[in-house]
Amino acid sequence: KTQNMIVPQYRDGECEVREIWDKSVSAALNWDSKYISELRYLLHKEPYVCGSGYNKYSSKDINRS
Repeated sequence: KTQNMIVPQYRDGECEVREIWDKSVSAALNWDSKYISELRYLLHKEPYVCGSGYNKYSSKDINRS
């Protein structure tokens, strides 16, 4: 059902594909779907990490001799 859907980063907020996945996981594990939704929300609220500053460095800037 979700194979052609784009999956945004957690920092971008809630999305339909993650809700579908969570409902499937809830059903497979026989867990309360509200609990799984709460876990998804906690992941969304986590600060994200970036390896470098914006536009500072990228793999194309590395001199590989």
